Amino acid sequence: MKKKRVGIILSALIVVLVVVAGLVWYLFFRQPMSSSETKEPSTPEKIQLATVCSNDQIKLASSAIEPYNADVLRAVSTEIKGKSGHENDQNCMYILARYYIATGQLDLAAGAVNRIQALQTAGGRYSLLFKPPALNVSDLRETVRLQQSSQTSVKSTGYDLDDVDKEAP
Repeated sequence: MKKKRVGIILSALIVVLVVVAGLVWYLFFRQPMSSSETKEPSTPEKIQLATVCSNDQIKLASSAIEPYNADVLRAVSTEIKGKSGHENDQNCMYILARYYIATGQLDLAAGAVNRIQALQTAGGRYSLLFKPPALNVSDLRETVRLQQSSQTSVKSTGYDLDDVDKEAP
């Protein structure tokens, strides 16, 4: 009977030691908390809205967006990109987004649309000088998405239309 009692106590002691050792090992060797757990919640970037694009640039770009005039839109976009602070002007970013969409630079277009969204969140508004009126963010995103799927479709078919035209009677 005494042997049985000593065996039970010894077994319980071993279990306790294993649990304590496991707890110590866990606390000592565990992975540090992820950065999202250790930092305070991030605050959104403070955006200082700016007016960089002139009314003349907006009117000129607007006339080149619809109907599309590549040379004029390229010239206005190049001029805008050379101006400091253009990324904080919603009208400048809209012109750039439309230029990037028109020229198939869809990664840059998506970035410009994201910036427009951030500017709108900060209180930015489109100029009323855009004729036709500027597209809202969801329409811009949809335009980029459609262009991306169109590019993917053309790449995946593998057809070169010039070769198809040459074979046509």
